[in-house]
Amino acid sequence: EMRLAWGMLLLPAALATLTATDFVKYYDYDGDLAVAGTVTVTTDGTSQTLAYSLTGTETDCAGGADSEAANSCGVHIHSGVSCDGDASGHYYDDELVASDPWASITYGAGAFGTTVTGTTPSVETGGTASDLVGRTLIIHGYNGGRIACALLTPAPYALDWEALHPSSGPNVLSLPAGTTVTFSWTGGHNVYEIPSETAYNSCDFTDKTEVA
Repeated sequence: EMRLAWGMLLLPAALATLTATDFVKYYDYDGDLAVAGTVTVTTDGTSQTLAYSLTGTETDCAGGADSEAANSCGVHIHSGVSCDGDASGHYYDDELVASDPWASITYGAGAFGTTVTGTTPSVETGGTASDLVGRTLIIHGYNGGRIACALLTPAPYALDWEALHPSSGPNVLSLPAGTTVTFSWTGGHNVYEIPSETAYNSCDFTDKTEVA
């Protein structure tokens, strides 16, 4: 976490929104389906909601999932971190969540041959947004098989702000820990990293680091 004075920017450790966009066929899927689109994962604490807009999904899923097939028409976060091989099982913290929360999560409604859109119920996984960065997002077919894969990445974010004096309060942007942030600006102010919110709020520059 860092705080910058002059154009003050606070960066909390977790970003609430991740996206999966660059879908590829699941590594061992040899069918004809080619899923494309976007799944946006929004985290509230340790629960996730998935909003999807997809094409190329199983047309049989337009009528809903097959109640006899596990993972039928599923849109699920998996534990794996690569689409080049096995994406492992569903992602959840089994020390905090008693049973697999993904079994009933589907994209299962939509007109045949069209873009399928919708939002899932909230899924309690026990994981934060930072825990999900780089995980696999898997689309399942009507028979429950894995047909497509994409990685969860931070949603693109643009912040346009004017330089503020500390007394005016900060501009705020949330990103996952470890994200590289590039700043560009015009004008003649110095830019400092301030070690704590307390120091920022009291305009205490004792332990500041000039970064530009």
